[in-house]
Amino acid sequence: MQGRAVAERHKVSALTTRRFTHTELWAALDPIVRAQPFRVITFGQSINGRALRAVSFGTGPTTVLLWSQMHGDESTATMSLTDLLSWFGESATQRDALRDLLASRLTIVMVPMLNPDGAELFQRENAIGIDVNRDARRLSTPEALAAGVRL
Repeated sequence: MQGRAVAERHKVSALTTRRFTHTELWAALDPIVRAQPFRVITFGQSINGRALRAVSFGTGPTTVLLWSQMHGDESTATMSLTDLLSWFGESATQRDALRDLLASRLTIVMVPMLNPDGAELFQRENAIGIDVNRDARRLSTPEALAAGVRL
């Protein structure tokens, strides 16, 4: 029940439909992740040169990686991550026992959009027609290579 309340209270209004671009995503996220308690790093680039970014929250000893939109047309988890980031970002102004517990026990690393070129085209594959999920062994795309980077 608490999760539903968080989702309803922290819904990022800039993302209202499943189809949005890399630019639109980061325009919605930038005001949220600029402040404490976040750390944002660029860890690679897509085939078309779009930045692959990770956002970290928390300082706990256990690291959890959450990534979304490996398939460019599967954006609902990205929308959920933006809502989570909105909730995590509230920590500087409002106390929340669950959020504080997560921040102390976990380091949560989120990659909101692993396939920005596919998102731009709203297609499963990246810009050159490769399903990044199927490229985990061959590592022929910059997106698959970047997914293996230690963040």
